[in-house]
Amino acid sequence: MPNKNVLALLSGLAALACTVMAVAWEGNPLAILGAMAAGTGAAAWGAPPTKRTALASMAIAAGSGGLFFHFDNFWGLFVAGLAFVWAA
Repeated sequence: MPNKNVLALLSGLAALACTVMAVAWEGNPLAILGAMAAGTGAAAWGAPPTKRTALASMAIAAGSGGLFFHFDNFWGLFVAGLAFVWAA
């Protein structure tokens, strides 16, 4: 099995690539979901155990906020923003 640092680095690069694709494709939901999954993977493999849950929660809240923004749902975006601030 590869080293956890390599997995964290690859997940971070995948999250960055999916984020760039989501911006370039004007909020494509699949690119947003890919960035959210890769960001969660980067948090799970690269963060110390004390910060892992908070960073994964922040990645999930940011991804769901992007999806709520794409589908014009104000209250979902508001709650996702609150969840992000709470996890931070």
